[in-house]
Amino acid sequence: MLPEAIRIGVPEERFFHLTPRKLRAYYKAYGDYLDEQRKRDDINNYNLGIYFAEAIASTVGNQLSGKHSKPHKYPDKPFSENKNNSEEELQRKRELFMSALKVKMTNFNLSQKEKQRNE
Repeated sequence: MLPEAIRIGVPEERFFHLTPRKLRAYYKAYGDYLDEQRKRDDINNYNLGIYFAEAIASTVGNQLSGKHSKPHKYPDKPFSENKNNSEEELQRKRELFMSALKVKMTNFNLSQKEKQRNE
């Protein structure tokens, strides 16, 4: 029991003076802390995925797009700094991004088929 208590941050000297009820409070607090940390990590990973998708769209996506497509621009500043972005607005931007990416992929596939016909 002592190793688990030390792992969650209970000092050894304090452990021997705790009742089981008080020790459970430490375990609960530590579990709550881990849950919050997992949520923060999940949000950070989600945001990283959005920035990664933006980077792909502004590099590879622009290379795959047709001549008449508007180039995708990587954001100038983090999304969190743009106060105009409500959750609905962010979702709309995500959907527009995915639609634009599909159009670019379609244009690329069509151009590849055209190149194969001309060869």
